[in-house]
Amino acid sequence: MTDEPKVYRTAYIVQNTGHDFQELLKVCDNLRFMSNGYEPENEALDTLITGLQGFDPEKDLIVPVGNVTLNVLLGLLLPRICDVSQYFTMAVFYEKQYHFKVVSFEGIQCTVISGVNNAKS
Repeated sequence: MTDEPKVYRTAYIVQNTGHDFQELLKVCDNLRFMSNGYEPENEALDTLITGLQGFDPEKDLIVPVGNVTLNVLLGLLLPRICDVSQYFTMAVFYEKQYHFKVVSFEGIQCTVISGVNNAKS
């Protein structure tokens, strides 16, 4: 029996909040925490830039949790990291499951794809 390939390479999680992110491993090979939550506010931008190294919007996804300042800065950074014609995928946990939203920078167009098993078409 062979394992099916994962839909995403890495889940880039903004902050380690203590939430159990193991469910994401059903669709991702790796979990990467960009912040532990104890960095000083004046280092927030550098923390994110370092944390996003290696991010590929076509292979990875973003999980915006934790510190509001970090998440706002992330929203400002992503258009600079991704080509403006590209998109990125965001995983949001609500109603006891992850929902995946594909966000385009040509007008934010969110498509909700519910359920871990249907993460990407």
